[in-house]
Amino acid sequence: GEPGQKGDQGNPGEGGANGEPGLMGSPGEQGEPGAKGEAGAVGAQGPQGPRGDRGTDGLKGEAGEKGADGLDGDPGDPGPPGIEGLLGAAGDPGEPGATGAPGEKGDPGVGVGEKGDRGDIGQEGISGLQGDPGSEGARGAQGPPGPKGEKGNQGVDGVQGEKGDPGLDGLTGLPGNDGEQGLPGPPGSSGLPGPPGEADFGFYVVRHSQTTDLPVCPQNTVSLWEGYSLLYVQGNERAHGQDLGQPGSCLPKFSTMPFLFCN
Repeated sequence: GEPGQKGDQGNPGEGGANGEPGLMGSPGEQGEPGAKGEAGAVGAQGPQGPRGDRGTDGLKGEAGEKGADGLDGDPGDPGPPGIEGLLGAAGDPGEPGATGAPGEKGDPGVGVGEKGDRGDIGQEGISGLQGDPGSEGARGAQGPPGPKGEKGNQGVDGVQGEKGDPGLDGLTGLPGNDGEQGLPGPPGSSGLPGPPGEADFGFYVVRHSQTTDLPVCPQNTVSLWEGYSLLYVQGNERAHGQDLGQPGSCLPKFSTMPFLFCN
């Protein structure tokens, strides 16, 4: 059949039973700082601390101003008896009188007596209560440097370091000194005989060398002999020079005592 009409709203139901405690919530954000609290009461006086080490002497203070005049002091004690007076003239002996009764106490003397002697030191008084600690004094001047300390023990050897990279190539050294002159080489072999000349006359050409190499003959000339250069000889305490352009300046055989023939 067709659906029925919507019914009226029912009465409120009875309260249900209390549910189980829920899970613990996550922590809330940090609250703002609270207001500053009031000052606490003054605490009881703590026990007396140990006596501290003596501090360094402070700097000398400046001279203080002159203080005000003090109050008048109390009158001093009566002074000692005065000096005994001079002896008077001898009087006539009197009759012994009867002993009188003691007189009444006289009135206090007029005027202030002289200041009495300083009295003995009184007994040490009872120690007073310990005062509050004074404020921290000004920082004293820096003291002189202390004595040099003794040399410490040798430290432990460190760990061996790693092998370093190869260094760069060094600079090229300077050229060495020239070596000593070598020994003369052996004489060369004799050349082949030249062809017979056709001229009726000729010239001697002498060539010297300042090295160990033999000089070369000029072009179109023939080498007659090779030898050692002779510059001069010493004889009769005189030096006899030899012309280097003459054949006599070339000795085929080396000699330390060459002869020079004159005609």
